[in-house]
Amino acid sequence: MVDAPAFTALELFQPSPNFVALWTETARQVLLRGPNRIGKTRHNCALTAQRALDAPGSTWRFVAPTRWQLHRVAGAFLAEFLHGHLDSASYYRRGKGWNGGRAKEIVLANGSIIELLSYQDEVDAHEGGELDGAVLDEPPPYAHLMATQSRLSDRRGQLIIGATMVNRPVQYLREMVEGDDETPTGGRTVHTSGWVQYVGKLSIEACPWKSEEEISEMIAIMSNSPWQYAQRIDGAWEGITEGRRFVGFTDANESRVAPSGVVKVALAFDHGEVIGHQHVLLAAWRGTRLWILDEYSNETTTTPEEDAQEVVRMLGRHRIKLRSIDYAVGDTNTAGKGYGGWRMNEALEHAFASQTNRISAPFRIVYPDKSPGSIDWGQRAINFGCRRGDIKVHPRCVKLLDTLKNWQGKSSGDSDDAKLAHAADALRYLVTGTLGQTRTYSKLRFH
Repeated sequence: MVDAPAFTALELFQPSPNFVALWTETARQVLLRGPNRIGKTRHNCALTAQRALDAPGSTWRFVAPTRWQLHRVAGAFLAEFLHGHLDSASYYRRGKGWNGGRAKEIVLANGSIIELLSYQDEVDAHEGGELDGAVLDEPPPYAHLMATQSRLSDRRGQLIIGATMVNRPVQYLREMVEGDDETPTGGRTVHTSGWVQYVGKLSIEACPWKSEEEISEMIAIMSNSPWQYAQRIDGAWEGITEGRRFVGFTDANESRVAPSGVVKVALAFDHGEVIGHQHVLLAAWRGTRLWILDEYSNETTTTPEEDAQEVVRMLGRHRIKLRSIDYAVGDTNTAGKGYGGWRMNEALEHAFASQTNRISAPFRIVYPDKSPGSIDWGQRAINFGCRRGDIKVHPRCVKLLDTLKNWQGKSSGDSDDAKLAHAADALRYLVTGTLGQTRTYSKLRFH
């Protein structure tokens, strides 16, 4: 009896039908444009490994958006595909990265090298040396792309970019790839610029390794952020930004009914001493249910001490003591002159301590999540919560209701729409800090 041959992860890799032709693609400049969850990073890593193995002694470069993604996400995929093909100088440690997260390159047994870089590295780090090819995960900043392209010219190396066009500098890339050509919506297109573009959409046909239920769940999740739906589902260059942002909110979310039973109490602050810029929300929550009970917005230019007094008055209307606050979150603004470099959260904590005649405040005000993708996640979670009936807003929250009914997404400038952004920010901090910690809402996040 003869043992069946053992296949490597790379041999077993199943590319999306949309991208099979990439494995024999010879064009020097290639863009893979696709949605979330179609496996672009995994495809990029498989391509990098295959190219380096097929050309012994070659030098390839893999570039990720952040160092964390480089070692923890892409690094794990590369380790899987390169298993059994590594030089003794290279090893992968799960949870740490290549050579414990210290390596700047992977050395293969066939003499090939895969350089490891991220867009967080300075542009100078992307200069120097000659490359046979480079794979860039997500759209690169212009300077990083130029630095990489210059390293490919001598060896006429291949450049591959795999990306979802969300929160990225994409207009220059679109012009570079397509020029005056019509934008394709699927398949493989050869452009007059010399670039070849592959476009895929999220579907059971494009992702045969996913179930129809998984595809449907992703589409349902993205229906809560229509401004990104086309990009994250269809792989489009641009999302739709017209119309109000909180499309999930309806009259059914406005309610005078107070929560019963044991709940936790929260405060959310969007800071600003300018009139109307300081917005505070008072809420109660339990599990995946959130009740917005009241709001305060400054009608004149105010100090942290004056804002603290108004918050105490707001709490008093509901017979809530300062020491009963379970969670408080506030933006990162500085407190301005006269506060010794304090941020607004610190200045408010000091003011609340004075209100209770204590040395320290009765609660801490933590900073909100400001990592990449957090804004879209928060707004998506608000729509999701409204549609599920998890978020209820009392009619006394006039400015928040105005925002939920009318805000179109502007966050800067003097327009009426931009003025609504302060209540939107406070609600986002509140939702991600409470509901966002549950599995139901955390799954809405995409990086």
